[in-house]
Amino acid sequence: MSGSCTEILEPLAIELSVKVLLTNRLEVECGLFTGKLQPPQTIGVGKCQAIVNFLEESDALACNCYGYGDHLSDLPLLEAVGHPRVVEGNADLFSIARHRGWPVLGAPMQA
Repeated sequence: MSGSCTEILEPLAIELSVKVLLTNRLEVECGLFTGKLQPPQTIGVGKCQAIVNFLEESDALACNCYGYGDHLSDLPLLEAVGHPRVVEGNADLFSIARHRGWPVLGAPMQA
């Protein structure tokens, strides 16, 4: 899942054998990108709704899912999965992760 668009992530997904991409889709008119996102979008609350919809459609359990976020807008997604992971970079999200005991990738290990 990403707030980026399918066109950018699809080559990487193919390389990594990713079966499902939950990404933004760009609007195309007359073969050209307009710069507008097609609904549903996968940013902020939209990212959370996309994972909830995916879980319902696939009969998967949120408690078995991992979510990775690097921005405060990823918080709804991280709260919706059983294994939230924060990628260091955003001080507000880092603080929330530390408070909740979530792993932070890129942060030094605490003794």
